[in-house]
Amino acid sequence: MLHAAEFAYNTSVNRTKRMSSFEVVHGYQPRQPIDLILMAPHHTRMSESAASFASHSLTCIRRSVIKSKKVIQTIKPMQI
Repeated sequence: MLHAAEFAYNTSVNRTKRMSSFEVVHGYQPRQPIDLILMAPHHTRMSESAASFASHSLTCIRRSVIKSKKVIQTIKPMQI
């Protein structure tokens, strides 16, 4: 779980810099698991079960990213 929280923190855009920490160091935004899921299933042939699986996976990933960002937000004030 810690690696997910670290990834969420490093890819979150900083208000001041308007860039993520990862982007500052490496010069580009990293690919995220959500980028690897087909976002437009109407452009490809996909069975109903595959479309359902992709949709469910996307929902799970979004929930995980949101949860990780919330964890980081609760940790940040403790570190200051």
